[in-house]
Amino acid sequence: MLKKMFLGVLFAILFSVFLIVGINLNMAKGTEYDSLGTSVGGIIWENTTWTLENSPYIITDTVQIPEDVTLTIEPGVTVIRPTSGDMFLVNGVIYAHGTTGSKIIFDGGENSNFFCAEGSNENTFLDLDYCIIRNGISFCPQTGNTFSHISLTHCELINLTRYSQLYHSKKGIDILYNKFINAAGFLIPNSYGSNIYIKNNLFKGNKGFVVESVSSFPMIVKYNSFIDMEGIVLRLGSYGAMNATKNYWGTQDTDLIDSMIYDRNDDITCADFIEYLPILTEPHPDTPILLEDINVDINGIFRYDDDGKWRCYANITIKNNSYRNVTIRWVYLNAINITYTDETFEELNIPRNETLNYVIQPEQELSVNWNITAFGFTKEPKILWVLFKTPISEAYGTITLTTVILEFPSFLILPLFMIATLLAVIVYRRKRVLA
Repeated sequence: MLKKMFLGVLFAILFSVFLIVGINLNMAKGTEYDSLGTSVGGIIWENTTWTLENSPYIITDTVQIPEDVTLTIEPGVTVIRPTSGDMFLVNGVIYAHGTTGSKIIFDGGENSNFFCAEGSNENTFLDLDYCIIRNGISFCPQTGNTFSHISLTHCELINLTRYSQLYHSKKGIDILYNKFINAAGFLIPNSYGSNIYIKNNLFKGNKGFVVESVSSFPMIVKYNSFIDMEGIVLRLGSYGAMNATKNYWGTQDTDLIDSMIYDRNDDITCADFIEYLPILTEPHPDTPILLEDINVDINGIFRYDDDGKWRCYANITIKNNSYRNVTIRWVYLNAINITYTDETFEELNIPRNETLNYVIQPEQELSVNWNITAFGFTKEPKILWVLFKTPISEAYGTITLTTVILEFPSFLILPLFMIATLLAVIVYRRKRVLA
């Protein structure tokens, strides 16, 4: 009887351990895609929306968007092309607006172009905001045609190997507040009098020139940061003009900057000289920097006050890990949602803005303290999700009730199993002796 009891205890222990391990494995699998995604390719004949629910979208053949058709892509969607070729042929409109916390990803698989505009028309429009465009050949390959209007804002272009050629833009080109990391640049000819703005972008590392103008209309290249550049950065063709004043070059050495600019100082057949003075002594405050340059730590406490309500007191620390001063002109905090200790959930929208104009010197930090929920919660909170933003960075974070029991550490499972088995053996033998 005792032997059977011992075997039963041992089986229960083993079952518990395998159950815990199984739960951990299932949790790990939860981080993978729930499905293989959605295969797409060919012509889209009517207005279409690609949803987060059906992501990732796997392009098996070039997705063609005819005139008067709009493809809308929801925040958080991932689009990939494992095989070579163009991802999109656009004669209509692509509208892809992500958010700061849910960006749209286009991955070229290191062998594809992204947005081809061959056969485009005066209404062809590429509208991208908060997107990541990575691991491809060209953002817009050379075809002799391009989008009538391009709006590229708050995006990250990473590891692109060949420059883009933006022809015949009739309604303007806006390339604003983006990060170009180890990417090729833009050749922009024949703008037909439209506005061309390349402003407040971070260019770090380059494959060839960053901007070359052979446009008949002046191009504004201003408030950008050029970091870790090699060779020619700005180039002027046999006709056209470029205003490149007030950029940050990472140096005050004008001889070095001159060596990165190709204009009539280098070739008399160039249309003109590129004016680049004055230069900025530090990056423009509205130009993004690399996220690793700024560390944002969000923490805080929940407190049960005398009026019977719970309130959250947050502390945000911003550390400048870069080699330069960083100006924080404003900060924004928004409480997004909350989970209570009874596991109920509530959506929130509790924002707060504050103007600071505070300069953080290299290796220094700024602490901001806020009472997020002045009115208070009537139930005991467990986790509060918050979004924190400045002009150059953003971060999500959680503030957790410290009395919540932490998850059992998985690394203790095996030692405790061994101890439990040993104790079971000792109890079994002791009972056998007493018997």
